[in-house]
Amino acid sequence: MRRLVSIPAAALLLAATVALAGCGGDDAEEPRSERSATNGASGTDATTSAPATTPVTPTPPDLPGCSGVWVEGRRLPAGYAGCVDDAGEVSRDVRMCSIGDTLATHDDRWYAVPGRVINHAVPDLERDQAYQSAVLACTG
Repeated sequence: MRRLVSIPAAALLLAATVALAGCGGDDAEEPRSERSATNGASGTDATTSAPATTPVTPTPPDLPGCSGVWVEGRRLPAGYAGCVDDAGEVSRDVRMCSIGDTLATHDDRWYAVPGRVINHAVPDLERDQAYQSAVLACTG
């Protein structure tokens, strides 16, 4: 008997697929002929010669400031990908919901569904009744 994937599981798989799609990209391996020409070892095996290129340090993504994003009553951008604060880049912290939405949080005191109004948890996420209700609704 064939088993069907539930809608929440399918949504989670789709989200994971989309997230992983961004993991590849421009660093894909070049064909051997191009690899040999670019490392200065034309006609030799790339594993036996030292690369002639200097490693490139990745630049951080262009993210908005957290204090400008996480403002009570404003809408969290639908494409929220994280933000930057005084300590540096703050990764997007989200919980997948059974209904296909995500619930994003920040700094243990802010929460929102991307594209919807940002809420401030008082005193923090763990003890805020409204946030706890949102988590229950999210996980169904």
